[in-house]
Amino acid sequence: MRVFNDFHSLDMDSQTWNDLALRSETNSVFQTYEWITSWWKVFGAQRKLLVIAVYRDDRLVGLAPLMEEPARVGAPAIKFIGNGNADYCDFILTEPREPVLRAIVDYLAGRRTEWCSICLNNIPQRSSTVEWLKSLCAEQQLPLLVLRPVDCPTLIIEQQENEATAVLRKDSLKRPYNYFRANGEVQFTECTTLDQARTLLPQFFEQHIGRWHGTNSPSLFTNPRNREFYSKLLECMLPTGWLVFSVVQFNKQPIAFHYGFDYGGRFLWYKPSFDASYRKHSPGNLLLRFLLQRAIDHGCSEFDFTIGNEEFKRRYSNAVRRNLDLQIFPNRPRFYLAGGTLHCKQLVKRLAFWRS
Repeated sequence: MRVFNDFHSLDMDSQTWNDLALRSETNSVFQTYEWITSWWKVFGAQRKLLVIAVYRDDRLVGLAPLMEEPARVGAPAIKFIGNGNADYCDFILTEPREPVLRAIVDYLAGRRTEWCSICLNNIPQRSSTVEWLKSLCAEQQLPLLVLRPVDCPTLIIEQQENEATAVLRKDSLKRPYNYFRANGEVQFTECTTLDQARTLLPQFFEQHIGRWHGTNSPSLFTNPRNREFYSKLLECMLPTGWLVFSVVQFNKQPIAFHYGFDYGGRFLWYKPSFDASYRKHSPGNLLLRFLLQRAIDHGCSEFDFTIGNEEFKRRYSNAVRRNLDLQIFPNRPRFYLAGGTLHCKQLVKRLAFWRS
């Protein structure tokens, strides 16, 4: 086992990292070397890297892409790199997984006085990590808290092509398509070069800010660091073919953008935007129709709407997976304190609901 506290000392290249991710159970774009290092370059300054690499006979068999996040008082919390931006997280493990994960848990348990909690967010519920962690943490007397699942709707395409194609015929997707085609020139374009993408990216930021201006959820792009992250990710990932940055133009003017991914045969819905001045004609649904058609045409196994159970996702999906947030504590007092705090927060939410 080796532990790395900065990427400069990491004794592996992107291919070695990504080959392991490709063979791992979750294998998401958020586990790739490109995504993780891009995020770290922008957001890592106030955090400490904690990448744990496990070897078997000098062969890399596991990675824990973790970081230490400082707390206001006391020991730091340990989280997955990219926490808050990554929709799917997990340890990167090959078969057999249990002994590799055991080595990681044993290491973290041996340092239990140095952290206040381990917050492992957005682990797919179907990942074997969840059950193995319950068992391994019990052995190490590390209390574990499993939080409420978060829905991840998806449209399964593989072996359900007729059902997926039928989604395109829904009135909510046909109406904007027919309206814009009847009233001008409509074009859907994927950026294939960095120069093309660099030209459109500022327009995407501006459009997204305008879309959410004056709402209770202002655009994340009002924060310069988020714009920097998306820019770095574009530079690093567009050449791989995994990042799909696309635009819908109406009479040669961009009315909708999407910044997403095509990875492992799955298309991932990530960050859309649309021109709010066209809101009544549903440019967002026009964009979605083009993206769904693109996923079908490219032979994607599914169109993954990722985390969040918004109504529009349920309308166009035919399956729902779930993510879990796990919290591990170094001792019982911290576990009981966290459980009590969580209970109080849930109680406050219920009271606010009934008073509304």
